[in-house]
Amino acid sequence: MPVSATGISLNETALTLTSIGQTATLVATITPSDATNKKVTWLSDNKAVATVDDNGTVTAVASGTTIITATTNDGTSLTASCLVAVSLYGDINMDGKVNGGDIVSVINYVLDDNIRGDVNGDGRVNGADIVAIINYVLDSDGVREYVNRICKKRDDIDRMVADMNAIHTAKGIIFNLIGGESFTAFQMTITLPEGVSLNGVDGCRKRIGKHKLLFRKQEDGKYLVLGFAADNSCFEGDAGEFLTLLINGRMAGTAIVTDILFFTPNADTKQLEDISVDMETGIEEEIVERLKGNKENKVFDISGRPAISAQKNGNKAPSLGSGIYIKDGRKYVVK
Repeated sequence: MPVSATGISLNETALTLTSIGQTATLVATITPSDATNKKVTWLSDNKAVATVDDNGTVTAVASGTTIITATTNDGTSLTASCLVAVSLYGDINMDGKVNGGDIVSVINYVLDDNIRGDVNGDGRVNGADIVAIINYVLDSDGVREYVNRICKKRDDIDRMVADMNAIHTAKGIIFNLIGGESFTAFQMTITLPEGVSLNGVDGCRKRIGKHKLLFRKQEDGKYLVLGFAADNSCFEGDAGEFLTLLINGRMAGTAIVTDILFFTPNADTKQLEDISVDMETGIEEEIVERLKGNKENKVFDISGRPAISAQKNGNKAPSLGSGIYIKDGRKYVVK
């Protein structure tokens, strides 16, 4: 006599696929082992996410979830199911595609330090994830190979074989990058003294003219500064002026630049040492020396340009705005 099925199970109850076209095979086991008819019918609850063929082979179609169900064919209609999630590397906004929208999403996640932006899976959200997603968009056919090569855990960040210094001038805080490897993106966090705010970011056109420069104030009052290239092109040159932070206010104090990260076109991360910028004594000393003992007793700004004449002929000179000034070779801070 025919032996009917009394149970059915699958080799997986949950499955995750991470690229379009990726496959995995589900195997249905029917009990008892001597059941007469061991054939099953396979069905995907959402074929737009993943399909399944008569052999139980599941194929990823787009981001999302679906339930794959196996049903016995002997009239007992017993079922077993597997939850399949398709989570595409690079599909940050979960629209089933890897494109420019994901670049925008990752940029926002980096600026807001949202862990969902951790594209390369290293436990950090930074410019490396922007570089990674740009690579996905530029080379969608090579995503799977790229995932295997780049998107892995990185427990340590290499220290960069390069140097960066900074000085506070009338223009703002100017950074000079010296030497190092080929980099396509960077980011840094800057804490400004009280009374000073970041107003803009400007880059040396010769060096990073093609790069997008962004900044955003963080909740704790710090600013995250970010630079990247949509085509992952590298910075031009290996020395000299690199970046200028345009600031409002010239109060005395120290700006602290931390978490200075540079990223290669392959999304490797290199880190520089922190930088302190004295915003009161950042005046170039040769300017101070040159203006010592000026006979006209004029007041100069921190670039050495005449700011305002001192009182003459009994007329009261107008007041100075807040900032740093030089008079008779001495530096003064006006608050």
